Parts: sequence; C-alpha cells; structure tokens
Amino acid sequence: MQVLSYLRVLGSALLRPLRAIHRFVKFLIKQEYQADGVRHLNQGLDLYNQGLYHDALKQFDQALSYFQRIKRSRQRSYSPQ
Repeated sequence: MQVLSYLRVLGSALLRPLRAIHRFVKFLIKQEYQADGVRHLNQGLDLYNQGLYHDALKQFDQALSYFQRIKRSRQRSYSPQ
C-alpha cells in the first residue's frame, strides 16, 4: 500500500512541471494567433483603403478565424472539468 502512495506522490511531482509547460505553450500559441489576426486585420484595412474590397474581405475573414480560435480556446480552458 505504501508503494502506491509513493507512486502517487512521484506522479504528482512529475505532472506539475508538465502542466506548467502545457499552459505556457498554450499561452504562446494564443499570442501567435493574436499577432496573426492583427496582421490580417491591418492588411485588410490597407486593401480596403485601396479600394480592393474583395481582397480586404478575405483578410478580414482570415483575421476573424484567428480571433474565433482564441475565443474557443478560452471557452475550453474555463469550462468546468
């Protein structure tokens, strides 16, 4: 029975750093999605100002997809486990 409790403690000690790494990677991915979304948004604004409305719409749509990914990932991280 003691071996089982030692294994639980060992498992807990090993999982804690992995969870922190996982959270950090998710944070970096979110930052990348935000940067990509803003980049597409700015490109869309430039194209819109040039009168290239169809191309601007494509860029806005791409930006929206990045922002929706961020929103979905936030909803999953806040959902009760």
